[in-house]
Amino acid sequence: MTRPRRISPRFSAADHARLTAAAAAAGMTATAWLHRAALRHLDALPPAPPPAAPASLAAPSPGPPAPLGRTSATRFTPDQHAAVAERAKDCCLSVAAYIRVLVLGGTPIARRSEVRSAIVAVNRVGTNLNQLVKLANSGILLPPELLREIHAVRAEIGTLRQAFLAALRDEPDSKGGA
Repeated sequence: MTRPRRISPRFSAADHARLTAAAAAAGMTATAWLHRAALRHLDALPPAPPPAAPASLAAPSPGPPAPLGRTSATRFTPDQHAAVAERAKDCCLSVAAYIRVLVLGGTPIARRSEVRSAIVAVNRVGTNLNQLVKLANSGILLPPELLREIHAVRAEIGTLRQAFLAALRDEPDSKGGA
């Protein structure tokens, strides 16, 4: 039997108090509540209607974040831990930060894939080139060799953009969107 893996996110004192209050309101230990909240998010289950949560849980901590000094631990099976770690990586967060965002009521956002970022960059370059072409078409004289280069680059950008879009269509979308 493999030993469950342990994750120990750190919480500020105020956030730890919010976590333990929510767990107490649900009639659970903080560890069990943390475990359930993380797995519920991973399974994309609609959350059970929460009991009346204390006001301290509803509002985020005021002012700058307090130092993270309190630890709450939970255990996962290796498969559960791998799923949590992959989702955290998709969001550019550590596992502890990912769980902290989840249990405090946030929704971690998966970052853009490299293909999507490349499409954005190509579109920006294409926009700048289109502005140059508009200048040329409005009567501002540009050297003919520059115009030929601009049109060649525009065509190449169109080809790149189509290749990126095709790659994006082929990219698996199993990470909850981007």
